[in-house]
Amino acid sequence: MKPLVADSNRTKLVISCRKWSLSCRDTATRSSPLVTVRQRLAGVFGGERRNDDGSADVPDHPVVTAVIWHGAHYLDFGYLRNPPKLRFWRTTRDDRGEIAMDWRHEDDGEIGFTTEPTVQLTVPTTAYLEAVHTLNRQLIDTMGQRVDELERRGGLPGVDLDLVYLRREHDDRRHWLAKNLDRSPKTDWNAVRQGSRLLLSDVQQADAPTG
Repeated sequence: MKPLVADSNRTKLVISCRKWSLSCRDTATRSSPLVTVRQRLAGVFGGERRNDDGSADVPDHPVVTAVIWHGAHYLDFGYLRNPPKLRFWRTTRDDRGEIAMDWRHEDDGEIGFTTEPTVQLTVPTTAYLEAVHTLNRQLIDTMGQRVDELERRGGLPGVDLDLVYLRREHDDRRHWLAKNLDRSPKTDWNAVRQGSRLLLSDVQQADAPTG
């Protein structure tokens, strides 16, 4: 697998996809996202002159494919207040594989983190997978201990808790990592790269001097 885009263009791709996503959210209540993709892109990047073929309003258009690919690589922290934005993607070159991480967070004065507001780093794929397995093992074991304790105590006073379902859910959760590691996404890399190039060219045109 070749790199999706050069390192120097990744930030521009992120900006382009974010602008596209914001435009979709702004108009989602007024029309179908797939019908007006081209118009939204034109509104985001300015002007009606487009580098696509004028059909970026269909589900399988490369621009749509690239934006969906980009959005699918976020780690969902929706259960947190003022959550960070954390993205991961994998790049392979020859026999080497790396996982890239992009962390961004705006401190609102109440929710903050000890790290910097923006962090980008890469680690070998083998090290990343080892860390994932370690975290999963520790998390599942700790949750299992809590389920064991609840079963010994017969639940919690004043709490309507289905212990049979809780045990069944936890036993099923033990297999989630293996199932996900077995999954092979059928990514259309040609469409993702083509859509990324279109998005990047839009950003470059918007940034170009006009005088």
